[in-house]
Amino acid sequence: MIKYDSDRNTKLERELNKVTLPINECPHCGCAIFYRKDYMSGSSWYYASNTIDVENGSMYDGLKTTYGKWWHCDDCHKRVFEDEDVE
Repeated sequence: MIKYDSDRNTKLERELNKVTLPINECPHCGCAIFYRKDYMSGSSWYYASNTIDVENGSMYDGLKTTYGKWWHCDDCHKRVFEDEDVE
């Protein structure tokens, strides 16, 4: 049995998803949050139990992901930089 440790996994996910963006705020509206629209296809498995905690950390491993080319502002939704500019 693998027990799901949500605090540890959340911290790990933040570390794995850490990126350096080329700008700190949108040049159009000043928002500091950006998103990239990705596309996924395939199948995944979600496990559940009434009696034990189960781990679902690999539920997206079977998905094929096509990453978007552009990053957009979260407020005005304008394109602000390309994915190739992200480190």
